[in-house]
Amino acid sequence: MPPAEYENTEVKTDVNKNIFLTKGKVLKVKGYLEVYNKEEKDDLLPMMDKNEIVDVIEIKPLSKQTTPPKPYTEETLLRAMKNCGKNVSDDDTTVLSGYSIGTSATRAEVLKKIGQVGYVSKKGKSYFITDLGQNLVEIFPVKELFDVDYTGKLEKSLSDIQKGQFTRKEYLNNIMNFIWNSVNLIKYDRQKKISTESFTYNAKTKKFVSDKNPSSSKKSTKTDTKTSKSSENTALGKCPVCGGDVMESEKGFFCTNYNNCKYGIFKDDKYLQLFKKRPTKTIVKSLLKKGDAKVKSMTGKDGNKFDAILKYEKNDKGYYGWLIKKDS
Repeated sequence: MPPAEYENTEVKTDVNKNIFLTKGKVLKVKGYLEVYNKEEKDDLLPMMDKNEIVDVIEIKPLSKQTTPPKPYTEETLLRAMKNCGKNVSDDDTTVLSGYSIGTSATRAEVLKKIGQVGYVSKKGKSYFITDLGQNLVEIFPVKELFDVDYTGKLEKSLSDIQKGQFTRKEYLNNIMNFIWNSVNLIKYDRQKKISTESFTYNAKTKKFVSDKNPSSSKKSTKTDTKTSKSSENTALGKCPVCGGDVMESEKGFFCTNYNNCKYGIFKDDKYLQLFKKRPTKTIVKSLLKKGDAKVKSMTGKDGNKFDAILKYEKNDKGYYGWLIKKDS
C-alpha cells in the first residue's frame, strides 16, 4: 500500500523577540489509510504572508504537568544507540545512516559491560543509572565521551572511510589528538575532582582494585612539583578559541582554560612526527600571533626535505589538526 502523504506548514511568529512556532498539517493522499477507513482532522492555518504584521488577540498561560520519561529497556537502549539518541521512527533512520553508537554486533555487549562494571542496574526489564554511573557523568572531565553526537560522528567517520569519503590517516590523526588532549585534561585537571590512580576491575568481587605501587607516591610528588614549576612560565600568546593564556607545560602547550575550550598542542604530536618535527615555543608563538608558522627542513615520505607553512585549525569534523603547505 502507498504511504499517506501530508502537506506540513510551519509558521514562526515574533512577539517582542520571543519566537512562537505553529504547525499545520493537511492530508493530501490517504494511501494505506483507505484500508482502515480512517478519517483524520486537518490542522489548517490561516492564510498569511511572510513578514506580515499581525495582531496578538490573546495571551493566556496554560498550566500543565510533565511526566518523566519511561525508564530504558534493553530494546529502547539498543534503539537509542542505533539512532544516536535521536527520537525517530524506523522509516526515518536512513537520515541518520552511519551515525550510531557501536554496531549491531557490539551494542548488546556494551550494555552487558556497563552493567558488570556497575554503571547501571537492571530491575525487571528496565535499566537505571547507579550512583557510580551518576558520579562518572558528573565528575569525569572528558565530556565528549558522554555526547551521543560526538560518538556518533566517530562511527560515521569509520563509515565514511569505507565509502572513500574520509581517509584512514585523517581519522587516526583526529583520534590521536583527541586521546592526547583527553589524557592531558585528566592528568592536569585543575579542579582535582578525580584521581589519576589506576584501578583494575575484579569481575568476581565486582570491585575495583588499586594498581598503585607503594613506591609511586614519592615519584608522583616529584612529577607534580615539576609540573607546577613549568606552569609558572610566561604566556606564549592568547588562545584563539577563548582568549585565555597559552602556557608551556611538560607535555605541551595548553590554554589555561583548557577544561572548557580544549585548545592544546602536545610536544609529542604524532602527526608532526611523521615529518620528523616537534612543536616548539617558536612555532606555537607564531601560530598564536599570526595564525601560521614557517618551518624549515620537514621530511617527506620520500625522505626529501622541504620548508612548509603550518596551521593548526579545527576541521569540519570538530577536531584540531595540522594543515601543512609547502613553502615554495
